[in-house]
Amino acid sequence: MCSCTLVFATSLLLGQAETPSPTNRHLKEMECFVGDWIFEGQTPSGRKYVLKISTEWALGGSFQKVDYRVAIDDRTAVKINEIRGWDPVTKRIKVWMFRSTGGHGEGFLSREGNAWVLKETTLMPDGSKTSSTVTSTFADKDMYVVEIDSGQKGPMRFKLKRRDLSK
Repeated sequence: MCSCTLVFATSLLLGQAETPSPTNRHLKEMECFVGDWIFEGQTPSGRKYVLKISTEWALGGSFQKVDYRVAIDDRTAVKINEIRGWDPVTKRIKVWMFRSTGGHGEGFLSREGNAWVLKETTLMPDGSKTSSTVTSTFADKDMYVVEIDSGQKGPMRFKLKRRDLSK
């Protein structure tokens, strides 16, 4: 049984290595997200707040892998791993999120004019659900603005700047 599974898996991998993923063309417009980004600011109570985002292509360009790290006063508060890929059933870009706090979620990402809009639902560790709309609008190739609207106290806004990690 195991050897059959291994042979089958190997043949799939070899076949995929020879044939580029058909999903790549659906994600090509998302190239603008690739790179390392940072926002530095303060919480409403005046504490130092840093959001770092790193986005890279994964699995031969079939997906984007996004790592978020939020630090408050130089201590990591939360990490989020996100995978973005083409869903051939819905014919949309699907997003899966996993949080270091135990929550997880999913949503769909779409292009609306010059903005990317993510409508997501998150299941929190206590079983409660939250929904939000995340709008990312690029000012230029080195800066974009993220607005998160979860229906509470108005939207949060972050101006992310591209980081040069070679320094």
